[in-house]
Amino acid sequence: MDDDKLMVGPSTAFPWTSYILADVPDLETVAAVTNLLRVTEVDGHRLWRYVRIEARVGRPLFFGNA
Repeated sequence: MDDDKLMVGPSTAFPWTSYILADVPDLETVAAVTNLLRVTEVDGHRLWRYVRIEARVGRPLFFGNA
């Protein structure tokens, strides 16, 4: 993640910021996972009411491919 170069200031959800680094096959997979928050319900409310997700797509992972 390039947050150390591209972001400054406090987290908007401090201290509840988490990062998940995932190697996915394509952009459609990223969109499908993000869409789970739109369609999943908890106690009659969509999950996006409780959780925010930002998907960032970048270059392939550089480790583990030796």
